Parts: sequence; structure tokens; C-alpha cells
Amino acid sequence: MTGKFITPAFGDAHTHKIEGVARLESFNRQYIEEGVFYVQNPAGLPRLMAQSRSFTDRRSTIDAKYSMGAITTPFGHPERGYVEFMTRYAYKGETRESMRGTAIHAVKTEDDVKRAIEILVEDKADFVKIILEGSEDYEIQSAIIEEIGPNTEGVSPFVTSGMNPDLVPTTVRYAGEAGLPVKAHVATAYDFKVAVEAGVDQILHMPGTVPKGDKPLETYILDPGIAQAAAEADIAVVATAAVRLEFVRSEMCDQFFKDDCDKIFPIQKQNMRTLLDNGVTILIGTDNYFARARSEVD
Repeated sequence: MTGKFITPAFGDAHTHKIEGVARLESFNRQYIEEGVFYVQNPAGLPRLMAQSRSFTDRRSTIDAKYSMGAITTPFGHPERGYVEFMTRYAYKGETRESMRGTAIHAVKTEDDVKRAIEILVEDKADFVKIILEGSEDYEIQSAIIEEIGPNTEGVSPFVTSGMNPDLVPTTVRYAGEAGLPVKAHVATAYDFKVAVEAGVDQILHMPGTVPKGDKPLETYILDPGIAQAAAEADIAVVATAAVRLEFVRSEMCDQFFKDDCDKIFPIQKQNMRTLLDNGVTILIGTDNYFARARSEVD
């Protein structure tokens, strides 16, 4: 036979489609038809991911790994999105209180981190997800969101935070003792640096995928030396470029960044080149409910 070729199976290393059983049959079929045999869900509601796991553990389905929740700071990302958006859809019946300690692990001390890891082990997590969200401004941003509390009406969606960067090495240590890899959501180049220096196993976004409010665009430019350190430590990066494409083309960019919209794409392109030039492994991950892995590849 001539004129034919075979490609290896794809993986989607950042998807939230595989959570609960709604549309799971169709998503599984869609993935297999596309050649995606391996997926990773890096955050969500443990009870729904447990439902998915009973489905994806079968030989005839895609293989999946689940984080069973995310470690962040009080009122930090992704709590607001879960409470204000997801409770209207997939998480109906859930409240802020019911999601804390399950989907959301808010930590401020080493003891908090230890307990969060214990819960994730009890929930049979495949890995630990941590949230780093502009950690260069952690003290200021975390204080702001704690003062705002649940009353976020009229507050910019970019007013947020992740976990204390000083607790990341502790989290990596406790997770390692529990036999779990650590995978870090990052937003800025400093977040990326914190994750690499702490020895995480994987990074779940390329910095600058979706810039945050009034931060200077230089905040997202990767240092080649840190990229090289990531490569030497075998830390792969899930670029989530499909999110970037959706963002750059949206009204959101015009609303929040005005004249900087045309500058965002070159920074993202520069970061991708920095990662590749320094030997960092790039993984496919959509983080976009409507995108397919092929969208990310393209």
C-alpha cells in the first residue's frame, strides 16, 4: 500500500470536558475519531471526576488522569469562576462552602498544604494541581481578594490570586512523599520561574495565554535561562494555544487591552519560540470546551 501515513496518537493534556457523565459518550467518540487516546483533566469537582473515571477506566475508552481539585489561596482562582459561573451549569446544587475542601483547596500555611494533599490522596487524585496567578504580586492581590470576599459584583475578573509562591516547594515535597506529581497553572513569567525552581513536574499554561488586566505585557515574557532550566529538569509545558487564539480574536481583548491587542500575539509567539529553542517539551492541551486537539496543533 502506498500514499498512506500513520501519525501517533494525540493527547489532550488540559481539558475539562471529561468531568461527569453528561455528553461523555459523545466526547469519547469525538476524541477517538480525532486520534486522541489520552486526556488530562487538571481541575474540577471530585464527585463528577469520579463518575468520569468509572467510564474512562474501561479498555474501550480514552485513558484519563484527574487532579480531583486545585490548591490555591482563599478566594483565589478558580473559586470565583466556579461559584459565579459553574454553579449555573455543570455544578448545579454546589455552593462556595461545598466546593471548598473538594474542588478548591485554599491554603495559607504548611499545615493547610499537608491537609490538602491528604484529601487529594483520599480522593484518589492522579496528580496535584497548584494555582500560580501573578505570584509576583501575591501579598497585595491575596489581601485584596480576601477583603472583597464573596462580594465580587462590579469587580474586574482580573482581580485574583493563586497560592503563596513560598509554599510551592513545600507542596512539591508533600506531594512527592505521597507519590503524586505536581502540575502548575501559571499566568506570568514569574509564576513560571517559581514553578520551575520548586521542581514541579509539568506547567499547564504558557505565560501570556490570557494576559491579566493592567499588568505590563513584559510581565509575560519568558527568560531563556528559566526555559532552559525547565528543559534540563524535564518539565513539559502545556501551551494551551487554542485558548490564546480564542482570546486574541475576542471582544475581551479590545475591552481590557485596547491598543495592546496587536502586541499580545507577538509576545505569545516569542514565548513559544523561547520554549522550543531551549528544548522544552510542548504538550497539546486545549483548555477550551469548543476546541479540538487539532485546533491546538494548528
